[in-house]
Amino acid sequence: MNHDVGNSYILSSEFVDRLSNKFELTVTHRDLVNEPLEHLNQTEMLAWMTPEAQRNSEQKSLANLSDNLIKEVQQSDVLVIGLPMYNFGVPSQFKAWMDRIARAGVTFKFTEQGPVGLIANKKVIVLAARGGIYACTDNDS
Repeated sequence: MNHDVGNSYILSSEFVDRLSNKFELTVTHRDLVNEPLEHLNQTEMLAWMTPEAQRNSEQKSLANLSDNLIKEVQQSDVLVIGLPMYNFGVPSQFKAWMDRIARAGVTFKFTEQGPVGLIANKKVIVLAARGGIYACTDNDS
């Protein structure tokens, strides 16, 4: 199925178009379907934990991927996420993105009360779409 006819894609595109008609926006579009991220692995996580000055070229490249995704979030005033439901959960492409922007010591920290976010004052609008067998069920809310 072509993703640009999916409900979440249509919904989020229309939402951003309407915002653009009301406000002057700079939009950064990240398409996790056409430009998927690999699933997170131990090598990449170890690259993050290696001090920057000690990283080899592979570790630098792996860490840069996460660093750049985090910078995108940090530089955004509003995040609009078009999110379909796959098998009662989020798509693995979204999880791969989340795995790279949720980094201990960078975007959140652990405290005695639990994790605390380190990126403040961000609006996140999640436009969730689901249909088919979910329509008119308890999962359709």
